[in-house]
Amino acid sequence: MTAGDRHLTYRDLDDWSTRAARVLLAGGVGPETFVALGISRSLESVAAMWAITKTGAAFVPVDPNYPPERIAFVLDDCGATVGVTTTAHRDRLPDAVPWLMLDDPALAARIADAPADPVTDADRPATLRLDHPAYLIYTSGSTGRPKGVVTTHRSLENFAVDQRRRFGAGPGSRVMHFSSPSFDASIFEYLAAFGSGATLVVVPPSVYGGDELARVLREQRVTHGFITPAALASLRPTDLPDLVELAVGGEAWQPELRDAWAPGRRLVNAYGPTETTIMAAISEPMSVGGPMTLGGPLRGVHAVILDGALRPVPVGVPGELYLAGLGVARGYHARPDLTAARFVADPPRPSRGADVPHRGHRPLDRRARTRVRGPLRLPGQGPRFPHRTGRDRCCADRPPGRLVRGDPRAHRPVRGHRPRRVRAARTRPHRRRRHPQNPCG
Repeated sequence: MTAGDRHLTYRDLDDWSTRAARVLLAGGVGPETFVALGISRSLESVAAMWAITKTGAAFVPVDPNYPPERIAFVLDDCGATVGVTTTAHRDRLPDAVPWLMLDDPALAARIADAPADPVTDADRPATLRLDHPAYLIYTSGSTGRPKGVVTTHRSLENFAVDQRRRFGAGPGSRVMHFSSPSFDASIFEYLAAFGSGATLVVVPPSVYGGDELARVLREQRVTHGFITPAALASLRPTDLPDLVELAVGGEAWQPELRDAWAPGRRLVNAYGPTETTIMAAISEPMSVGGPMTLGGPLRGVHAVILDGALRPVPVGVPGELYLAGLGVARGYHARPDLTAARFVADPPRPSRGADVPHRGHRPLDRRARTRVRGPLRLPGQGPRFPHRTGRDRCCADRPPGRLVRGDPRAHRPVRGHRPRRVRAARTRPHRRRRHPQNPCG
């Protein structure tokens, strides 16, 4: 990692984070507990995140630059057992949790004296499982009070595998860390670097875009990154010849921006609500004048477009996008009512990760299964993309490769045959076998 003239090798990062993890473990943290991370974007914030993760606890990013009311709400709602910060940020953080300051001489001495042996389940208070929380990130709260989304290691591992296959970062690459730690795009940046052995370039938290950002990216020879359209529009493509791979998302953007940045680099659109682990769909590399779509579902992600009655819509007809699969988060922290309302059941896949984040209140019907294989596009808005919500109206851009059970085209009468009346009694044995959880009278 690098931040300005400061550098940290992976060996040093691993050694320090292991020692710090042991200090946290001595304080009682572990799987199914939460640790507040009250440090703005820096080497320290990333190193502390590593330490928390090694304990098996979930980290809760708390940006010290956020409004005091939001910080107080997050700390009160998450139930963190302890917080990690630095003396520079301590006065902006309330006393809702006990804070450990990394630059406190006494704590630094404890960390230095701790063993550097790898942390295992023998050191944790409980065995770390894939379905334990990895992090807890709060949404913006634009539709009410913020909601804490609990994302598990299983969901994170699924995304990391797709990311390694899709993007070309490697040991010689330099990935920018420009997102706020409280924005889940920061997880994309961490995984892009750590999962490939690339260098993570930490952009100073005082830099928001424009010439300042361009100077950092140019001097640090950044090659890969994620950026919002607003920040991208403040840069000039000709100033950043080393930036060869870029994911753009988080808000609507125009084709003019795509046409300016697509030549000479791999430019993709990234879409997905926080509830589906960072991203749920990523487009193919964009080209000048080409289509602007949400792309297809990621590995392990299932996309279904349904109408208001939870029936699959024909190709080209607007509907609501339901997302399912391994990327689905556990739910909203301490909000069972809202979790039950938004994460509706998906009967065809009863295993973990099968709940579908959505704003509806009814389960998906077993027959309503049109799996999306082509790219998704938004109707009625031209070449624009939606904000990151869980209830976007979308339509399939092209027919799937074959009919899937539930496709409306599969229910048309066969030509030359007259439809017959079927008595309900004759279908009961079949319905009981197909739907044992809903016995037929």
